[in-house]
Amino acid sequence: MFKYIIIFLGICLSHPDVSESESSYDGKTTSILRISIDGAGSYNNEKVSSGVGFGFDKILYKQDNIWSGIGFENLFARDLKDKSIQDIKFDSIYFFLRFMYEKKWASYLRLGYNILDKDIDQFNSSGLMWSFGIDYKLSHSWHIESGYHVFSTENIDYSRIVVSLSRHFKNLND
Repeated sequence: MFKYIIIFLGICLSHPDVSESESSYDGKTTSILRISIDGAGSYNNEKVSSGVGFGFDKILYKQDNIWSGIGFENLFARDLKDKSIQDIKFDSIYFFLRFMYEKKWASYLRLGYNILDKDIDQFNSSGLMWSFGIDYKLSHSWHIESGYHVFSTENIDYSRIVVSLSRHFKNLND
């Protein structure tokens, strides 16, 4: 897990800071890379250990204060607190909308498809993914996000509160 965190930080810190406008979200952001830490969630009414994940968003369409695109999220394996199921891992692909409100605040909504990357007989291995949350702009390139994220498999939800550090990237020649 630490290897992925170091790779994430290396990518983010080595990329030239091509800053956006200081006064708003206007700019040339083309993609967003994030590392997330989530609190103990709930899966099938059982507590799940905290975990780390990473995600990537590709912005495909921009309007005045709305961005949309596609993204993916990968959660590193985690266990149920009672250890009855170990190494639960989700991968998801989604569409997103990002709404900018003020100079530093935005919200997001994601809707997509998830895959439970574990062969558990009592659970279906795929389902709906949805999330919503807020984004606070720390600097031109760095943002903090927090939200409520849910992965569903059959009638079972894995819900959790997530806090993310995200890096906004631009084209190198912008």
